[in-house]
Amino acid sequence: MKQLSHTVFLMKIDGTVEVIRNKNPVLNMFAVIGPATGYGGEHPEALLMEIGLWRTRPYREATYRENGRRKWLRERAIWFKMSPEQYQLVAPRLFEELGEYAKSIMRSWKRGPYSDNPIKIFVPKTHYGIAKRKFEMRERYRPALQGVRFSISVEDEFLLSDVYWAELNEKGFRGQQLRGLARYVDMVLSRLYKGNQYSGERFLRLQGVQNLIDSCSRLRSHPYLLKELVRSKRIKDDRFFLILKSLGVEDDATSRERQYADEVLPHPQKRISMEELQIRMMSGLQKAKPYVVAEILPPPLPFS
Repeated sequence: MKQLSHTVFLMKIDGTVEVIRNKNPVLNMFAVIGPATGYGGEHPEALLMEIGLWRTRPYREATYRENGRRKWLRERAIWFKMSPEQYQLVAPRLFEELGEYAKSIMRSWKRGPYSDNPIKIFVPKTHYGIAKRKFEMRERYRPALQGVRFSISVEDEFLLSDVYWAELNEKGFRGQQLRGLARYVDMVLSRLYKGNQYSGERFLRLQGVQNLIDSCSRLRSHPYLLKELVRSKRIKDDRFFLILKSLGVEDDATSRERQYADEVLPHPQKRISMEELQIRMMSGLQKAKPYVVAEILPPPLPFS
């Protein structure tokens, strides 16, 4: 437990929440300790949660330097978990500290989202030209979407549910992204002929459909987000299912990510302020990995 004092900050639960910030951290982690019962007794300062920063993963082996010597923090077993009451007590402060940490890091970047000269990337903008009666693409540059990454264990289910609730929230970055994609899909499909001769494989070869497939393929690594388009019922045209099928996305079952978001503890908006904190997931749930990676985007949003 002594080694956890080297983390970026340590949170202690004892009826209230105490935050111990480390001015010179050597472990890229946040840790939460507090009372727990089990394994033969009472444990006043048991490890209840870890959050890894950057490439550090929660509960995994990590290295750090102390007094010029390299040291190891052994892999930690997950013996205890927070109770719902403990999590609801610590979560508002936890997300607040995460947001402030991310903001301080991004302000230090010379070409970050808070600088006067942020990195910009090309973002194609497709529109339907009425005069030429065809889809056209315009050049458009936007500030690159940059944030601070962190990882959480799939064993910390309360935190996992909050994070997916925030990502899939209508007010979040992903909510805006999915609304824009749904409008684009509706616009393209509404202008494509619905005759039988344009069905199946022939439909997928149409230029407008190819553009849709290219746009949707950017979310191929997050198939649950494409399922959200179906779940939200924003896209009325059934031919969208053919596009999803071409990308290998099945629409018949609720994603595990959506299940976590739906199982969130009561009043998540009191723990995560969507006006103060934006979250996007960088990796989905995978059987081979006991953690997921997310990115914090404190406002003002880089793309706004």
